[in-house]
Amino acid sequence: MKQVELDDVKEKALSLAGKTLKTRHRGARFHVRVGPEGLIYTPMSSGKPRSNNDWQTIQRVLDRFNGLQSFFPSDYMDLSWHAPYLLVIIHSISQ
Repeated sequence: MKQVELDDVKEKALSLAGKTLKTRHRGARFHVRVGPEGLIYTPMSSGKPRSNNDWQTIQRVLDRFNGLQSFFPSDYMDLSWHAPYLLVIIHSISQ
């Protein structure tokens, strides 16, 4: 599987803006958009935006993903509570 870079994530998230996505394990529907400091996820269930802390946090998740190649959110929850959303984007890049 190819290594996923931060620029890949930004580009893919831009292309997915406005589309309804689903987390891989729980099927939670959400939207994503790119903000100045990171990705912003809006779960359809609450309608309340959730911001990823910063691009550095996303990069740490990517670094771990590139080593583990795991799509299990539990492998990343110590880095980001938003890992299930980010993994949807990573999965769409790595196919």
